[in-house]
Amino acid sequence: RQAFVHLSLPEVFSFFVEHSTFWWDPLSLVTDDGASWGPRKAMTSTQLEAFDWFEEMASFTELMGDDDPDTELVPKIVQKCIFPEVARRLRSCWDPTSGRQTRRAAALLDECLLFEVGEDGAFNELLLAALERLRHALQHFAPEVFVPAE
Repeated sequence: RQAFVHLSLPEVFSFFVEHSTFWWDPLSLVTDDGASWGPRKAMTSTQLEAFDWFEEMASFTELMGDDDPDTELVPKIVQKCIFPEVARRLRSCWDPTSGRQTRRAAALLDECLLFEVGEDGAFNELLLAALERLRHALQHFAPEVFVPAE
């Protein structure tokens, strides 16, 4: 008999991973590096390895070996929980006129690209979110320069 637990693991861990994003500030919108809200300090790293859950899940999947279906656990969780949060922050929070935030957004996209697996195009959604925000910024800040293609 074969068990299919690996299919449900991303769903099982998603609550914990999504909960950890409450304190994540990858665009460094909070000006004070020691700022905190709730029970924790803000995590401002664009590196996903800085999350508490990352090291534990990566260690678990390394123990299983390359043939085990659990080896895709971390990329699946990142795509399921982190990609939508990154897309939301790019669409709603990123200020393209800020050089600091733009560098952090580029680093965040670069980090997310490492977790693109399969052909489902999850990373393309992130690129579309960034493009949508850039288009909005150009329309707002340089309307006479930006003429949208019709």
